[in-house]
Amino acid sequence: MVERLPIEYIPQHHPNVTAPMRAKPRPFSPSRRRFLGLSLCAASACLALSCKRDDHVVEVDLSRTLADKDPDAGPDLHLAIGTMLSPRETLASYGQLTAWLGGRLGRRVILVQRKSYGETNDLLVRGEADVAFVCTGAFGAVRKKGARILAVPVVQGKTSYRSLIVVRRDDPATSFEDLRGSPVAFVDLLSLTGRIYPELLASRAAGDGGKFFGRTVYSHSHTDSMSMVREGRVRAAGVDSLVFEELGRKEPQKAAQLRVLVESEAFGIPPFVGRPGLEPALRDALRAALLAMHQDRQGADALEAVGFDRFEAGDESSYDSAQEILEHFAETGITP
Repeated sequence: MVERLPIEYIPQHHPNVTAPMRAKPRPFSPSRRRFLGLSLCAASACLALSCKRDDHVVEVDLSRTLADKDPDAGPDLHLAIGTMLSPRETLASYGQLTAWLGGRLGRRVILVQRKSYGETNDLLVRGEADVAFVCTGAFGAVRKKGARILAVPVVQGKTSYRSLIVVRRDDPATSFEDLRGSPVAFVDLLSLTGRIYPELLASRAAGDGGKFFGRTVYSHSHTDSMSMVREGRVRAAGVDSLVFEELGRKEPQKAAQLRVLVESEAFGIPPFVGRPGLEPALRDALRAALLAMHQDRQGADALEAVGFDRFEAGDESSYDSAQEILEHFAETGITP
């Protein structure tokens, strides 16, 4: 039986490297494409922040061609993403989407790749990125500084997802309380499903300033978190429901070794956002292009390449519960 715990808190350096990719990327299989889309929309879309800060950034020119920029084109558009993919894999998966977007807007698109959600947020706030794919928890942080949703991806017909606390199939735990003192895996400091929601439950269960979990480790991705649970390296992990469901479709024998102990309420899916102060004309053009993307043949192909069905207009109220969690964290001192 899955324990459902709804949110109750209503009132919470390295030099930059420019790396144009000239080799033609090898296309991914349909199942790999779906996984890439889920990886972006899930907290596994980036490497975890650890004790050391890595300021390495990769910029990939994802224009339709590598010719010199058209002098009549608009200013370059910088699109940020924090991802566990290599620059070459990033080009292979997101090259079509950004090239299509650049062609539709009449601008060259530069993909800026960072290794964590926090660093991606920093790019938006400093104006070094115009738009970005961010996780739900990261959006809660950057939303306060003026970032706004342009569109949200639809993945497998959904614009929402949940945090799942998973354990091994044979684990005797029957409630979250049974995990007290146990080792757990987190994904990223700003991962809503992979760290923030589990920490919320832990702070609620621990009481006044107590410690609930035992040893905690950062796994770098939801799939790795699930592997750590299966292998017994940790007892539990917070994971994204979309990634867990995809594992069940792709590798049912692995998913069968796990079970869901706790399931959160639904959260808004990680959105595509514009930086604070984004020019209204550019904002409107971006939104119109994204919302019509699936109606264009090349646009539909680009969406398929990253595992998205289409884009829809986002409702920022869908992200209020995540914002409340962040505010609760700030009140209790568990700042992401």
